[in-house]
Amino acid sequence: MNRVIKWAVTLAAPALLSGCFVLPGKFGSTLDVRKDGTFSFAYKGEILFQSPDDVMKGKPEVWSDDKAVCYSDGMGAADAAAAAVEAASEAANAAEPVDVTEAAATEDSYSSSTRDCTKAEIAEQKQEFLDNQKAAAASKDKDAAGFAAMFGFNPTDDKSMTEFAAKMSKYQGWKSVVHQGKGKFLVDYQFTGKISHDFIFPILPDGDVIFPFVQIRVRPDGKLFVNTPALLGGGMGQLAAKARAMGAPADKDGPDLTGILDGSFTLTTDGEFLTNNSEDGPTRTATGGRTITWKINAETKKIPEALIQLN
Repeated sequence: MNRVIKWAVTLAAPALLSGCFVLPGKFGSTLDVRKDGTFSFAYKGEILFQSPDDVMKGKPEVWSDDKAVCYSDGMGAADAAAAAVEAASEAANAAEPVDVTEAAATEDSYSSSTRDCTKAEIAEQKQEFLDNQKAAAASKDKDAAGFAAMFGFNPTDDKSMTEFAAKMSKYQGWKSVVHQGKGKFLVDYQFTGKISHDFIFPILPDGDVIFPFVQIRVRPDGKLFVNTPALLGGGMGQLAAKARAMGAPADKDGPDLTGILDGSFTLTTDGEFLTNNSEDGPTRTATGGRTITWKINAETKKIPEALIQLN
């Protein structure tokens, strides 16, 4: 029952964990920056269009009668969850933090008076469970429609995704884009240019929202700041942290990307690394430059970043 209360409070947080995300899967990415301002960037591997629900839930939940919980005072598990959602909603509207500890304590006070549910109560809770699943499916369809409005395609429709892959292939840098089904793209992106302004990857056609896997920020003093805001799970970990700040359970760390996120980002330059957050720092290359490689997987906590002096 404690899980019911915690998830109810989490789901009541304002839309931080709803909608669809663009995130890396298995990939290799490289960026080479020269003192003369030229650069070459490459990303080869998977790009995933997923909702947090897709990543975090895994197999869909099915009803079993042992899910039913009843109490001697007449309150059922669904009633307790609904009360928690209402309390969380009221607190959010009042701009007050949700007291998860208090909610859990309230739930614990019920747990000492549980009893066997009647057949009618089991049937009622089963119907509520099914109704909630229907509502969740409708919400997912609404999220997909909203995503289509922002990006020009529906992530739940394979035909739409295949058409999107064909459209993406028309833009510079996208050497190959293949939709493999269920929101997974296999891409080969390569771009060479002159650093006269900021660079962000990926920028998707018809998109009003950006999930920057890699970005180069140009400074007027000959410095470049390179970082990878969404290379760690599309930024869902950061959103989970925001959700906790707004009252979600402290043990909710975001999606488990084990087996999904697995890649590397290599940054090479003949300039000077002024700062970086790698474990071992830069090493020399055969041509006299320096290079840093960050391994990125489900265990990675730091977003790769470096400040480079070009002149």
